[in-house]
Amino acid sequence: KYQMVVFLQVSPSMPSLLLGNNRLIAPPLTISICLHIMTTQANPHSHPYELNQQVTTNRIGVAVAEQDIPENSRLIKKRIEREWQDYCHHVDAQGTFPLQMTSTKVYNFLFFQVFRQKKTGASRNTLFDANEYDRVLLEYHSHFECYRRDGIPIPHPTQGVGKSSLHQYRAYLRKIHASHVAENLTSIPFELVFTEPCKTLIRIGEDRKTKQDRENYKEKVDKVFGPYQAVEKMDEIEETMWLKSTKLQGTGNWFRNRFVFLYTTAGILRSESLFRAELSDFLSIRIKKAEDVHPLMLMITQIPEGKTNHGRKIYGRATRHKDVRHCAIGALAMYLTIRFFTTGEFADPNFTWTENASWFDVKLLVSPKSPVGNMAAGDYTKPMKTNTYARAMKSVLDLLCIVATHFAHLGRQLGAKMLEMLEIESEEIRRLGNWNPSMQDACYSTKLPMKPIRRLAGFTTADGLYYNPRTVVPVPSSLQQSTPIGKFAFNALTKVKAANAGGGQLYTAQNFLEFLIELNIVFLQDMAAMAVEYPTRLLNHKGLEQLHVLQSDEFMNFVNVMRGHVQNSTSPLDASLETVLPGVHDRLDAQRQATLDIHSAISRLESSIKDSIETSIKASHDENMERLETEINLMFQRIRGTANDSRSEQTTETDPASHRPAPNNPLSPNKATTVDTVPFIPITYSSLTQLYDHWMGEGEYENQYHGAGICKIEYEKGSSWRKDWDNGANKRLSKVKGIITAIERESQETNTPIAQVISIWEDIYCNECNGKISNFHAWAIRNGKLELKRARGKASQSAPSD
Repeated sequence: KYQMVVFLQVSPSMPSLLLGNNRLIAPPLTISICLHIMTTQANPHSHPYELNQQVTTNRIGVAVAEQDIPENSRLIKKRIEREWQDYCHHVDAQGTFPLQMTSTKVYNFLFFQVFRQKKTGASRNTLFDANEYDRVLLEYHSHFECYRRDGIPIPHPTQGVGKSSLHQYRAYLRKIHASHVAENLTSIPFELVFTEPCKTLIRIGEDRKTKQDRENYKEKVDKVFGPYQAVEKMDEIEETMWLKSTKLQGTGNWFRNRFVFLYTTAGILRSESLFRAELSDFLSIRIKKAEDVHPLMLMITQIPEGKTNHGRKIYGRATRHKDVRHCAIGALAMYLTIRFFTTGEFADPNFTWTENASWFDVKLLVSPKSPVGNMAAGDYTKPMKTNTYARAMKSVLDLLCIVATHFAHLGRQLGAKMLEMLEIESEEIRRLGNWNPSMQDACYSTKLPMKPIRRLAGFTTADGLYYNPRTVVPVPSSLQQSTPIGKFAFNALTKVKAANAGGGQLYTAQNFLEFLIELNIVFLQDMAAMAVEYPTRLLNHKGLEQLHVLQSDEFMNFVNVMRGHVQNSTSPLDASLETVLPGVHDRLDAQRQATLDIHSAISRLESSIKDSIETSIKASHDENMERLETEINLMFQRIRGTANDSRSEQTTETDPASHRPAPNNPLSPNKATTVDTVPFIPITYSSLTQLYDHWMGEGEYENQYHGAGICKIEYEKGSSWRKDWDNGANKRLSKVKGIITAIERESQETNTPIAQVISIWEDIYCNECNGKISNFHAWAIRNGKLELKRARGKASQSAPSD
């Protein structure tokens, strides 16, 4: 019923065949065997070499899968394959199938890897060392004999192979075995090759690390907690990268490295994703919650290939940072501006944006200093190597003495650690970092975990309320068109929109050009904000000095607009009680003043009663009692008048008994008196002139407080007159004293009348400082008009001049 046909393909170099017990024994590379079993009803069109063709088909599938893996992974696989081949030819040189995997070969191979010394430096790239293999096995056989005979523990190598390397060997041995199965070189399952003793060797390598670290006195600040230290020094890392960009030759490269660092931190991304990214992968959208003050610009990067993609497209996401120094979008705008200025890639007005093939493959990260720096002249379609960025980060971290083991992934580590410190849920961190996306994330999620995005942008309070004043300052269109991006983006966008209106469907080009125009605005806004908040950064920056737009009068005018907007804007998070409840301070001041007036009136009543009692001793009993009754009635009238906010009252009654005032009595009859209420510092003054008049007792305050100002009362009574004040009132008084000192000091140093100094500073107080005592006090200190006291205590004062 069955017919067996055996086809033998014999290599000409094979002199003879070895046959024994009807079994063919030969190397698989010299003889190809095809067994084809056909039934009597076999398909007449079936080919006798069908099995050989299947081997070729299997190889094609393996080759396609390998060519799509990252370059580093492919290099590791080739190295381990070569090491395995050299090992097999060493231990089984005379074998019929030397490359065949057996449990004994795999175990001895792993035994050598576990107990050999770790390769360092240039030796890391060397392949299998046969002499070292023989030495290790001989040495450990000797150690085992000592252990059995004398009980001496078997030692570990001082610097053994790490856990991750052992896992690589295990993984790639499995891949090598899978390729052997695909080529019909073996049918033994991997579980029968990688046996339990092999797993034990892997566990030995995993468990010995802690003991080795202790024996070798390895640094204890490792990769787990090292990034937390880096979080504290993130400002220093960014500052160092900025300083390196100030040199003309390093501007483009260090702007690129700075962007990679900030974006991998803000988006918790792998740096490899950015090195493979293309310009066409970027777009932007705007989002605004009802409670947000300003709209939020979101930069989105499509990542079609990556470690955790698994056939899905994942995304990088970030928004504009609260601090212009840490803004990943601003960093990208600066990098692309310098890049396009240097390379002139899209400067040609006839560049064909309407053809996707002309620009889709252009990489995001290149060397902007020259086309030659990016592999080939004018070719920006080839990715750079990730170790370019890793070397740059290592130099920065070494300079700052920061512990790190993964230089290329530093930003990804920092972003995750920062969110942990902000107590963001691990699920939100996982979604932003694209760790093992679930089916819900892959198919149904909006891909925008806004909570961690807002937190990494610096908006950590009020549930991430977005308040970023520099992002809403309008940029003049003429200034936008003067930048390296603006010179081509507007014209290109017009052409692409016209093509889309005619059915072109060039949506990627339109989205990217619109994103470039947004980046152009970000560049000008962030450069202006940096000129306002961190002006020293732009001094002697050789790279930015090349951009003529930043030296133009129009940009300088825009900087002034930005300065006024940033300095005068008030965050709703900093809203004062007055902002929330307008007029509340006036009402509280009135109530406080009325309470103080009552206390003052009661004190005067007590003093008056004591004086009357002393006087009554010297006069007749009836006469003095009548006078005392009259004075008590007058005091109660004064108290009732004060409670009704009566500031002054004249006593016109005369003494019915003696018709003469009592000695030392401030409320004596036949004498008009002025209400001498206790002064109080208000929350603010309408002008600097009003503040000065209140202090000196002039102008509208001339007839208050016994005809004297706060200055004289403070000099005569010290702090006793304000012992009932709260802490806020005392602080305001201290600031008022400082402002008066600044005015008098300015008058003396410039030989200018005080009235003229007040007139000059009036505009600063009302406009720049918003009429607030604390703002003007801070302005005086910041501009050297006033020095802070170095010690606590009562400052010396001179008596006011008459």
